[in-house]
Amino acid sequence: MIYYENTKSDELANNSTVERLENEADEFSCDILIPQADYDEFLAETGGRYTAVNIVEFANRINILPGIVVGRLQHDNYLKQNSSLNSLKKKYI
Repeated sequence: MIYYENTKSDELANNSTVERLENEADEFSCDILIPQADYDEFLAETGGRYTAVNIVEFANRINILPGIVVGRLQHDNYLKQNSSLNSLKKKYI
């Protein structure tokens, strides 16, 4: 979880402030989990054809879980939210 120490609580009541902070947190986590240069290379390599095999290979190459790659592709609108590749995501209850 990211905390914004300099953000006043009354600012957080403003929807645009919350949305901006959420977008900043999303960008930060995307770049930390999947380095942009690696991600760009993966996108170019696949040519928009995402399979379980190429996602798992990419995830192994950068040492993250395949489900994180699926989530990033969905976040960036390369995959639909109801993609069959959701099977690569681990669910913890």
